[in-house]
Amino acid sequence: MVLHPMAPADIDESAAPDGRVVLVLVLGDVGRSPRMQYHALSLAEAAGTQVVLCGLRGERLLAALEEHKNVTCKLLDAAPLPRPRSGLLF
Repeated sequence: MVLHPMAPADIDESAAPDGRVVLVLVLGDVGRSPRMQYHALSLAEAAGTQVVLCGLRGERLLAALEEHKNVTCKLLDAAPLPRPRSGLLF
């Protein structure tokens, strides 16, 4: 997996005038994590909070989340697991 650093331009400062930015990190496919999507949406609806949702690309996200002005999605492609050189794992 390759992580791409966020540039300051990725965060809309007008959506977070007091500078509150929350990172919601999903350790897997974001689209298959409805609870985390709803957490991100709830945080984004809180006044003055900018949310960055980060996780693996896969299933489609909630439409309300994709359209929300206070949410920035950073979806990463999963890297394939390296193959062992021999038939043994260890």
